[in-house]
Amino acid sequence: FGPGQGFILLDNVQCSGNESSLLDCQPGVVGVHNCHHGEDAGVICQNSSEINDGRHVRLVNGNNSCSGRVEVHYRGEWGTVCDDQWDLADAQVVCRELGC
Repeated sequence: FGPGQGFILLDNVQCSGNESSLLDCQPGVVGVHNCHHGEDAGVICQNSSEINDGRHVRLVNGNNSCSGRVEVHYRGEWGTVCDDQWDLADAQVVCRELGC
């Protein structure tokens, strides 16, 4: 989905898969990372459905609203998520949070 721009907000995301929000998975400090935008995480959710506004996560540059580069909203800014330790459980949390 290509590299993002601006802030990289999350790194080393480790979800169990049961969290309601990607921000609940973050073990470290938001904004602290050792990444570059070539490592931005992406997701393709299998079951697309209606997306609700007001979420703190979005997928951009995909074919639809249920696929793309993962971005999170934090303190008024959108930023990307580094793919270090990114796995299926993390992607499942994003898809569930978006209703995909």
